[in-house]
This record gives sequence, structure tokens and C-alpha cells, in this order.
Amino acid sequence: MEVQLKQIEAESRHILENMFPYYVYDMSEFMGWSPNAEGVYAFKAESLNSYWSNADHTPYFIYADQELAGFVLVRKYPTNQNVFDIEQFFVLRKFKGQGVGKAL
Repeated sequence: MEVQLKQIEAESRHILENMFPYYVYDMSEFMGWSPNAEGVYAFKAESLNSYWSNADHTPYFIYADQELAGFVLVRKYPTNQNVFDIEQFFVLRKFKGQGVGKAL
């Protein structure tokens, strides 16, 4: 399986926003989060703004065999600019256990 990262351009931000509730849902297993009153694992889309406004923040889509498989949000660590921080990392369940994360 070929695994690639592709930087998310501003015109594709909506795809990241569409995927983000799946990430929140997966994280609910560890964080104890519940869906809102509408049954949605919501998030604030503006929380992603820094990935298009800060030069030291970079969003990427993960592709497995040219199919969208997830995303990773990378930034310089806030208290140590010499260190990169993976702020969010998400692989769709379809690709879990297939070495996508390890390949990255």
C-alpha cells in the first residue's frame, strides 16, 4: 500500500471539516465525549483557522493507494519552536490496522 501526505489547500478545507466529526467520534472512546443534542460529534470549525493563518502550522491529508484515508495537523510546538507537534492525527477506520499510520 502506498501512503502519501498531501498538504491541504484552502479550497479543500471543507473536506477536512467534513472529516473532523469522525475524528471527534473516534476520540470520544478515550475522552468520554458525547454527541450534541442533534446527535452530532461537533467541533468548532474556527479551531482550524491557525492552519491557514500561521506559517508554522501545516494541515495534510493522508492518502492510501490514492484514496483519502485521513488527516494530520502538524505545527511547531507552542513552547518550543524547535519541536514539531502532531496536534491531530486521524486514520479512517477502513484503513486501521493496515500500517497507514506506521508508514507515515
